[in-house]
Amino acid sequence: MTVRTRVAVALACVGLLSWSVVASGRKVSAATATLQIAAADILYGHADYRAAMHVYLAATECEDAAIRDRARAGTVRSALRIAEFGVAITQLAGLGGAGATDPATLALAGDTLWASGQFDEGEAAYRHALRLDPASPRARLGMAKAFASRNQMESALDQIEAALRDAPGDADIRHTLGTIYERMHRYDEAATAYLAYLSAIRGGDRPEQAQWARRHISFLRSFDGSVPFEMESTRYVTRHVLDFRLVDGKVVLRGKINGGRSVDLTLDTGAEHTAISEKTAARFGVQALTETLTAGVGEVGLRGQRLAKIRELDLGTLKIFNVPCLIKTPSMPGLPVDATDGFSPLAAGLSMTIDYRTRHVYLGEVETDPAPARELPLRLNRLATVEGRVNGTPMSFIVDTGGEGILVSTSAAQSLFTPADRHRIKLRVYGASGYEPDAYLLPGLDLSFGPLRLPNQPVVVLDLRAPSVLLGYEVGGVLGYRLLGHYRVDFDLARSVLRLRDL
Repeated sequence: MTVRTRVAVALACVGLLSWSVVASGRKVSAATATLQIAAADILYGHADYRAAMHVYLAATECEDAAIRDRARAGTVRSALRIAEFGVAITQLAGLGGAGATDPATLALAGDTLWASGQFDEGEAAYRHALRLDPASPRARLGMAKAFASRNQMESALDQIEAALRDAPGDADIRHTLGTIYERMHRYDEAATAYLAYLSAIRGGDRPEQAQWARRHISFLRSFDGSVPFEMESTRYVTRHVLDFRLVDGKVVLRGKINGGRSVDLTLDTGAEHTAISEKTAARFGVQALTETLTAGVGEVGLRGQRLAKIRELDLGTLKIFNVPCLIKTPSMPGLPVDATDGFSPLAAGLSMTIDYRTRHVYLGEVETDPAPARELPLRLNRLATVEGRVNGTPMSFIVDTGGEGILVSTSAAQSLFTPADRHRIKLRVYGASGYEPDAYLLPGLDLSFGPLRLPNQPVVVLDLRAPSVLLGYEVGGVLGYRLLGHYRVDFDLARSVLRLRDL
């Protein structure tokens, strides 16, 4: 333990001692709160975010308004680091939130709303902050994320480069620059950005982030001399039509990996990467290059998996070379079915149309169609998401062609009802991370997605905290086949729209 860390721990103890006084109903003095904030600042700097959050939280009981606001801002920042979205929203309300007039507070409000899955509201806060302070690096960082989520990558790059000019040591900005370059399939530049991120986080203070960065840099550099997601069309086709089978609500295509025999591939918009089983990887010579962290439904939650590269993926008239993929290893024990192989078209930057009536998938630019359609704003924030409302409460929903039903997160369900409010029907559910012991069916919810109204719906309630932690924003729910299967569905990346046409 370094001298600085010992000081931090000592100061934290002072802060936590004062917190016990707060718990008894007494206010904290300005001097004590200032000491607590100093302790929390050091803990935060050493990436001990949970301890920092608690010490900041203790200082929010200070009678001095300026000190109290400093403590609330620190609480929000710390809570966001550890995905305590409820704590962040509560403390933000005390700061004035998106109604504030201070650019720094508005940028923090944007971060909180964004992490809560309220992307439109978060973007509005970032824009407000920039109107007040056009040079705000944190607001520019937020706008970079907003542009990237709407597939406007050049605008995102402009914002993040402007943010870097004013805050070159900000690790979050460096990391976001890496993700933007990666989305643009510019892996050499992404690796350089992540290397700068690694330097900015001081690996000794944040060992888990440093380990992830080193592994990811190694993976990106393995593409040296090759173009990620390089595409080639046979017979000069620009829009590729593929037949599919519907299996348990999943869209299943036929494809070839590394020139081998045909395999079934589930079309999966609920995954960041194409993913194959250990068996398939061994069969077609797909070699693991490094490890990464993934998350899914199930009691395991976060789990390590291997990153690899598929040399060639054939899908009818489309060939895609150098496809990043996950190898599902180790396999999850106890699952009722074997691990399946999945293809993620959105990761490759491909728009698509799924026609559930004719059983056709169209990959490539979405054609204009005069037929009436319901349009929902689509954000690609690591995964494809749309905003929905559950009994009037706004939430973000992942659009998952690899999923079967309509899901709502446990935390969302708890915010809507007390346990006695609805009759729960226990379910036996398995996800990508194993058996989900707390799954249940909740009837009678009113759902809406833009112009689409779904009154009195039964939904499956699952614990989605692990995916939320990994994605960096609170996932309110998931939309699968039970909704999508009634429509001809456009994932239009060029226009950032999810379009639903009645069959």
